[in-house]
Amino acid sequence: MGANLMALLSRTLCRGTLVCVFLAAANGVFAATIDMERAALLKSAYLKNIAGHTTWPTYKVSDDQQPIVIGVLGGDPNGVIAPMRERIKNDAGFLVEGRELQLINLDAPSSDPDGLAAVLEGCHLLFLSEDGEGYWAQIKPLIETMPIVTVSEYKSFARQGGMIEYIIDRRAGKVRMIVNMVAVKRSGLVLSARLLGLKEAVILMNDGEDAE
Repeated sequence: MGANLMALLSRTLCRGTLVCVFLAAANGVFAATIDMERAALLKSAYLKNIAGHTTWPTYKVSDDQQPIVIGVLGGDPNGVIAPMRERIKNDAGFLVEGRELQLINLDAPSSDPDGLAAVLEGCHLLFLSEDGEGYWAQIKPLIETMPIVTVSEYKSFARQGGMIEYIIDRRAGKVRMIVNMVAVKRSGLVLSARLLGLKEAVILMNDGEDAE
């Protein structure tokens, strides 16, 4: 991987420079030869920026020092969470709007659904990796009215009621996000206009309908 690309993604993860990473994707920095390692780094950067551009109800984020908690469900086979975990471990300045990020691994829903629901109450975001698809049908009834941003990289996640689905546009060499606005509003969350207005990377859709 080129040094310039690594420097860009490092700055994005460290400072949350949302516009830089999206403009880079739009201008072809990732080219049509995007590989899975590059895609994973970009998805990781997007996840941090989603956290920084979400407004939760005041009862969910009660003070300026409260950490942002990301629950992870699945084995992360594509390495999306790994770079974020590394930065949290080694960089004290890796913050979201001045808040620390915390990652927690969640157990499969079938093992203890009541316990999982209790843990989810403390999460602000939920990331389902590609191998977490089978869990969504079980977890959706628990989470769909909670103010938790749901993000996944498995196909048709947004159509199935998830909020944000990563897709790879191989022809353009970009990672894009399909945003299910009905699911977002149902949960009482607000995604910033700065995030939703980035047309090169964000595709808006209504729940159960085609993306626009």
